[in-house]
Amino acid sequence: MKVFSAVFILIFLFSCQDTSKIESFLDKAGVIMEEHPDSAYHILNNHIEEINGLPQSVSSRFWMLLAEACNKTERSLPSDSTLSLAVDYYKRNGTSNQQMKAHYLLGCYYRDSGEAPLAIRNYEDAVDCADTLSNGCDYLTLMRIYGQMAEVFNKQLLPDEEIKANKRYSESALKAGNVYEYIRGIELQMYAYYQKNDTSMVLQLTDSVRQLYLENGMREAAASIYPSAIFIKTRNKDFGEAKRMIDVFEKESGLFDSSGNIAEDRRKYYYVKGNYYLGVQSVDSAICMYEKAGDSGFALEAYEGLLNAYLQKNNADSITKYIRLYEKELEGHQHGLHTVATSNVTAMYNYERNYRKAELLEIKAIRMRYAAWIVAIAVILAGAVSLFYFRKYRNRKERERNSIREQYNSVVSELRRSVSDLAAAKENLLEFEKKKLEEIAHYQEILRKSGFGDSEAKDIELSTSEIVERFRKKGTPSVHGESTAGEDEWNCLFDTVKKCLPVFYANLCLSEKLTPMEYKICVLSRLDFSTSEIQIILGKNHTQDISNAKKRILTKLFKESKSQSLDSRLKEWK
Repeated sequence: MKVFSAVFILIFLFSCQDTSKIESFLDKAGVIMEEHPDSAYHILNNHIEEINGLPQSVSSRFWMLLAEACNKTERSLPSDSTLSLAVDYYKRNGTSNQQMKAHYLLGCYYRDSGEAPLAIRNYEDAVDCADTLSNGCDYLTLMRIYGQMAEVFNKQLLPDEEIKANKRYSESALKAGNVYEYIRGIELQMYAYYQKNDTSMVLQLTDSVRQLYLENGMREAAASIYPSAIFIKTRNKDFGEAKRMIDVFEKESGLFDSSGNIAEDRRKYYYVKGNYYLGVQSVDSAICMYEKAGDSGFALEAYEGLLNAYLQKNNADSITKYIRLYEKELEGHQHGLHTVATSNVTAMYNYERNYRKAELLEIKAIRMRYAAWIVAIAVILAGAVSLFYFRKYRNRKERERNSIREQYNSVVSELRRSVSDLAAAKENLLEFEKKKLEEIAHYQEILRKSGFGDSEAKDIELSTSEIVERFRKKGTPSVHGESTAGEDEWNCLFDTVKKCLPVFYANLCLSEKLTPMEYKICVLSRLDFSTSEIQIILGKNHTQDISNAKKRILTKLFKESKSQSLDSRLKEWK
């Protein structure tokens, strides 16, 4: 026994040293994460083999830091299963900031995997975790969450949602004390408004953002926002204002080298300036700009510009050449748009179907019919889109660009119509339910006036009924695998309660604020089921879940918050 005790103590001491060592380099990685994420990544990656077998608090912190380092250095994030374990751990034990960051990083994993709906879902969960009423709220992380949401909405062609996300990005940046990102969030809204073809709003934001940059001494940033406005002014033939903006952009933005070449990530500007030159009849200069745009990877824009330029010069050979090149590039571009659109529709459809599947198991069968209609409409739309593009492929190439825009508008119109139909169906269902509840109240009044029943006798009849006894057995911990009640058993219990306690049942049905789960908790509480019995019957992991639900029910029904008084308050409905 002495030898065994000594060995145990040595093992314990060594494990403490290992944990202390791991926590030491985790602290170091966390300190340098913001300014030196690449160094933090290498520190963490060198110790990845030491994580196995350590406490979940340590391993969860390690995987979160590694995911953050990977995200900052544009490396592949750890698996979703690893991050999901960290999310679950911090959901139980972490602060609001830790929970927010865990959901954010899991959303980044789904973003990199092309799962836009799951990414948005986790970003929204992260936002819900943020405690914005606390002075310690991590607004820097909250800002990044909204920034990622805006990028996903941009790729999903949802400009309205993108604008909302960028507005919250700007607000969070201001609360985090980052003035540049605050203004940048307003600037990013310009591109979403341009997608909506709201050019007046783009020009208005350009002026206001430039003024904000200048007021905060950011002269280069103030000059760098002009390309979109230059494009719009050129298209509107306001060449004087366009020239003024070009001069400011090229002289003050700091984006050009000594040879007059713009920074690599801004080279689409060559196409914008080419349009200006073409508008002021400097055709040769326009051709030079378009060729630079083509060399920078913007082939579609370059071929379009060169075609227009040679049309002005009336050069038949060059016109023929660039018509063919433009048609070929446009065909590839439209095919890419079609692929992305189909992928987005499919991803959204799969996400909605899987997300709602768990909820549909707990509600009435009529919801299944609505889901079937949604599936059918989605399949019809997908088939219509595929058929449309197959037919358009055989048509003249010059008409394909306008046709794809018409198809996009058609899809949006059908989607809005589907949402409107679903809302109308739900409204009809609520009206039908209200009508039936009024009938119930009417019959209850007849029963009351006739003096029907004795409440104590009805309670005895109810408590000794076969269905209540069956639920009593299901609430017993010794019942293995048979505690969860089926839909038919619930319906039988509801019918028995309706018969024996008509006033209670009517009041409960009139409480439209309750969820299906809260409805079941009210019925079981009225039948004197304990919290632990309700937990077993409803398949919950903790009795605290039931206690929390009772607090919410008290708030909804009686404007109270003490869960222990729910049973007595429900019995007042006689």
